[in-house]
Amino acid sequence: MTTLAERLKRTLLERNLTQNDLAEMVGTTQGAISNIVKGETQKPRNILEIANALGVDPNWLRNGGDMIVSHSTLENSQINNNQGQTVNNFFDSGSDELREMLHKQQISLKTKPTEEWVFALDVNRLAETDIINAHFPRPFEALHLSQDGMMDLLKLRSTANVAMITMFNESMSPVINKKDLMFVDTNCKQYAGEGIYLFVMNNELYVRRLYQTPSGVLNAVAENERVGSSFEIDDLSRLNVLGRCVRKFSIIAEDL
Repeated sequence: MTTLAERLKRTLLERNLTQNDLAEMVGTTQGAISNIVKGETQKPRNILEIANALGVDPNWLRNGGDMIVSHSTLENSQINNNQGQTVNNFFDSGSDELREMLHKQQISLKTKPTEEWVFALDVNRLAETDIINAHFPRPFEALHLSQDGMMDLLKLRSTANVAMITMFNESMSPVINKKDLMFVDTNCKQYAGEGIYLFVMNNELYVRRLYQTPSGVLNAVAENERVGSSFEIDDLSRLNVLGRCVRKFSIIAEDL
């Protein structure tokens, strides 16, 4: 079995990234990354942020094994992007023309190896169930981003396993407001430290801040409890994590 240091070193080579590049993406120092690569730091606190920046499964990066998306038996079309990575596209069948468009553009984009796509998330398909509150506006089917755009807007080098969804209520306001565009790391399929997650419980979709108490109780917290409730999750078998929210855009349209 490989070590965390070996997996990180290999991934940096595959992504053609330096330790300085990764440090900038994660918001840490080159020395901190170097300590992980040398094996001196074996349990970094920012392992999830590192995995998100590299576009890999955080569980694989932390523990090794097969790099897979757990709890997924989806029959997704998989399109190789222009950088040779495989992108899971969880958009609905009504957007098949986007698949065809992207496939056709791969030929032309070979001369532009710094462009990638982010697709709208089909929560019913990803959750493998019918979600009772999944019917909300979706102003964008896909976003086409340059390398500069990915770094400036998403703070990522790759959009692999990143999907977008429109915030559907005010339960997380003012942190995330209704109609904000959220970007979700769909590789994160379980609680992996405090953060804002997209998840399903009892066929209902939630966006909540999850954190675990010292006693091991997992809490789901709404920023705006006048609209959404906060609650304890005492039965993890009912928790279906679809991803971790890593970025959001506020979109305001006004007449001029």
